[in-house]
Amino acid sequence: MAKFCPECGEPFLHIDSDVCPICTAASQPHSYSARAEDMLGHEETKEIKFGIELEYEGVTARQVNKTIPKHAIAKHDGTINNGVEVVTRPACAKTHKEAMKAFFEAVSTKSYPNTGMHIHIEKKKLSQYQTGFMLWFFNHPANMEKLYLIAGRDFSNNRYCSRQEATMTSHMYSGQKFREIVRGESGKYVPFNTSKRETYEVRIFRSPESHLEMCAKLDFLRAMIDYSSPYSVSTKTLKDKVNVDNFLLYAQKNRKDYPDFYEYFKPTFFIA
Repeated sequence: MAKFCPECGEPFLHIDSDVCPICTAASQPHSYSARAEDMLGHEETKEIKFGIELEYEGVTARQVNKTIPKHAIAKHDGTINNGVEVVTRPACAKTHKEAMKAFFEAVSTKSYPNTGMHIHIEKKKLSQYQTGFMLWFFNHPANMEKLYLIAGRDFSNNRYCSRQEATMTSHMYSGQKFREIVRGESGKYVPFNTSKRETYEVRIFRSPESHLEMCAKLDFLRAMIDYSSPYSVSTKTLKDKVNVDNFLLYAQKNRKDYPDFYEYFKPTFFIA
């Protein structure tokens, strides 16, 4: 006896499932090697593009495919026991914010010690100066306490993201020597991973538990990219500029440009 699939509405013969075989197969996680950009393409935009990876326990591929089928895929990941990694296509921040709203409205998300949020930044849009500054900023010992608050976790004790020794000039090498110095013995598991061919990867964040939290972390990186420009602020020395407190002053002054970062972290940083 045939019945109708609640996912696609098509009839199918009775089997031990409430969903048709086609929708069941389509709701299985992709392999770890699957690439969202190969399946969904890149957004055509002049804005800087980001790629977002969200690791979750308890989230299913079906939930991802049902809420954001044109914006992200669900993948297997070795660090996740009973969930998926949600991987978006490369797109500008505004598109991510709009597209991901449906996912967070429909799916309950929680952060666990074995999950995290990684954001990829389009490498060609950042100068060598900005790369060096961000590498230094994300590894500066004096910044750690407040970076832990922004990240939502103490990432220095996380084996998937350990702080490395880095300075403004750590990146100023070429070829294999550059890769060896930037990656070191920790490989890709560093706060600001520069080893990928097309993107820089920021690995400090816990998995967001709300749409606003995800948008705030994305706004933080937008602010960080702008702040890393040599023309963003006037400070006496680079040591002053790399101080996280001066970055927070910049973000507060320009809060209209980074509204979700300001809104989410207002109780933490911006209200006495």
